[in-house]
Amino acid sequence: MALFTVLKALVDDNINTNGIQYITGAIHNDVMNELIDAVGAAQVYVNPATTDNPGTPANNRAYIALPGVYTNFGGLEITAPLGVLSWDGTSWTATQLAMPSPSDYFKCKTTAALTATTNVNSVAISILAGTSALKNDWVKIVSRRTGVFEFLRLNADVADSDTIIYFDPHNFENSYEIGAILDFNPSEGLVYDGCILHGDGTNTYIDMPTGWQPPLTAGGENSYVKGFQIVINGMEGVRVDTPVTEFEYDLNYPNRRRIEFAQIMTTNDRVVVRCLQPKIYS
Repeated sequence: MALFTVLKALVDDNINTNGIQYITGAIHNDVMNELIDAVGAAQVYVNPATTDNPGTPANNRAYIALPGVYTNFGGLEITAPLGVLSWDGTSWTATQLAMPSPSDYFKCKTTAALTATTNVNSVAISILAGTSALKNDWVKIVSRRTGVFEFLRLNADVADSDTIIYFDPHNFENSYEIGAILDFNPSEGLVYDGCILHGDGTNTYIDMPTGWQPPLTAGGENSYVKGFQIVINGMEGVRVDTPVTEFEYDLNYPNRRRIEFAQIMTTNDRVVVRCLQPKIYS
C-alpha cells in the first residue's frame, strides 16, 4: 500500500484545483509516467502456457505457473504442484511452491509429451532412485496441468535406472505434458482374487498360476505386500523373511509366483489368496 499512497500524494500535489484551472502538459506527463512505471513494476500473470513467449519484459514481473517446462522462460521447470516464474530485469528464476498432495510428484514423471488419440506402447521417464514396478502392474498417468488421467498396464518390469517404461498398446484419450506424473500401483497387478490352492505333499511352497506376480520383497518387506492377504488353513498368514511356524509365509524372489512356508504343504492343506486393494480394469 505504501507505493499507492506515494502515488496518490503525487497526484494530489500536481493535479488539483488552482486559480486558473490550468495543468501543464509537462506536469501531467510526469505524473502519468510515474503511474505507468509503478503499475508496470507490479505485473503478475496467471497460468501461462508452456509455449508462451514473454519476450524480454521492460519491468519486473511474475507468472503463477502450473507444472511443466517453460522453454521461453529460460527453460525453467515447475516441478511442484504450483510455482512462480519471476523476471528481475535480467533473468528468470523459478520458485517451487510446496503443497500437500496425495500423489508423489517426484517419484516418476514423463520426459516426453503424449498426444491424445495417439496409440503407443512406451514413454520416456525420469524416475526416483528406489522406485520399482513389475510387469502386469498398473500405472496411473496424471496431467499436472489439467488433472486428467488414465491407466496403463506394464508389459515389462521397471527399475530405478530405467529411462523408458513399456506398457500394453494404449490409445490415449487425453494429452500429457512433459512432467506428467506416473503413479505406480504394484498391488493392483495381482490378477487372482480368492484363489484356493492345495499343496502336493512334498514341497514347502506353492506356485501360483502363470501371470500372478506378488510385489517385490528382496531386501525386506515392501509396503505393497500389505495389498493382499494369504489365509493358511483358515488362519491369516504372517509374512516373515524366514518362515518357522505354521502360519508364517514368505514371497520368493526372483520367482514371484512362489509362496514359501515353514512346513510341507499337503493335499489337505488349503491356501487362499485375496486382494485387499480394488482392481482396475482397462
